[in-house]
Amino acid sequence: MQRQYFLDGIRGWGSVAVLFYHVFCDGFPLNDFSHSYLHFMPFFNGTGAVMVFFIVSGFALAIPYFERNDSQFLKRIAVARYPRLMVPVFAISAVVHLAWALGLVAPPAERYDPFGNVFAVEPTLWHLLRFSLFDVFFNYSHPRSYAGPLWTMSVELLGSFLVLGAVALVPERLRFAGLLTLSLVLILFDSVYCLFIFGALIAHCWRERYDGEIARWAMILIVVFGLSSPFIFEYTLNRGTMMGMMCLTIACICVASVRSFFSSSLSRELGRISFPLYLVHGPVMMMIGAPLMSTYGNNYGFLVQMAVVAASITAAYAFIPINDVALIFSRATAKRFLREKSALPRPEKQVGR
Repeated sequence: MQRQYFLDGIRGWGSVAVLFYHVFCDGFPLNDFSHSYLHFMPFFNGTGAVMVFFIVSGFALAIPYFERNDSQFLKRIAVARYPRLMVPVFAISAVVHLAWALGLVAPPAERYDPFGNVFAVEPTLWHLLRFSLFDVFFNYSHPRSYAGPLWTMSVELLGSFLVLGAVALVPERLRFAGLLTLSLVLILFDSVYCLFIFGALIAHCWRERYDGEIARWAMILIVVFGLSSPFIFEYTLNRGTMMGMMCLTIACICVASVRSFFSSSLSRELGRISFPLYLVHGPVMMMIGAPLMSTYGNNYGFLVQMAVVAASITAAYAFIPINDVALIFSRATAKRFLREKSALPRPEKQVGR
């Protein structure tokens, strides 16, 4: 199946938005405007970017099955999904754990606000193993977490299985109606899992070549609503903002010129580091940004912010081999569990989540 490179680009720019939000708006804001209003801008809308991640995950998980109509593919993904997420989570948690052991992480009470609220426990080897292998997916707690952005891992894992179950159980002739109904029911309850099902619904429309009609009749409304939803609705995970991000994601996928931008070489390169960047930027902010901001923030706050951005991107590139190991390990796990005689298909290197 031909790889949909625009998905990588959407993930890549989304990771940049999450990074910018945490650096400029949430972690190290320089003034009230940065803290209260800057996140309304598209490239600083970290919450919206996370919603788009979930939609893209639903699309990426469903579209290969729609193209191949191969139930074995769903089994492979189901078996591989946990190790695919667990290995990078364990790696970044181990890095933070080692930094704490070496004295590179200050005690919670001595950290730059708000970093005292995360990783606020006495870490032990048992805590590292329990958090990385179980708690991050099934019993997440912010104070026990090694990095704040890891809260999405439990949502990602459950949402993935929800998509796999939905596309497997809904008959092909009822796929559009079934996925649409399920996504509407979930959004009525303000459930974030509607985003995964909606992503699968977009994948179905893409497979059936409905994207041209959507782009022709709804482009302006989609873009306007998607960009304006943070202003209209509260800046939280609610049905208003989720609908806005649904519309914006449709535009990114179905509008040819926008899709072309997200398929460009720069966008694809950002996609290559998207998942590593998402994982590493929190620890970089805590271990590098917070001490620098405490010392130099009053006079050189913007330079500190830019240094954190540069350090996060550098760390993301260094983390790429871990991401590759996770892909290899997850494929091998699926192969062994399903007792497949031949090697698993080796698609182009996955990027992002």
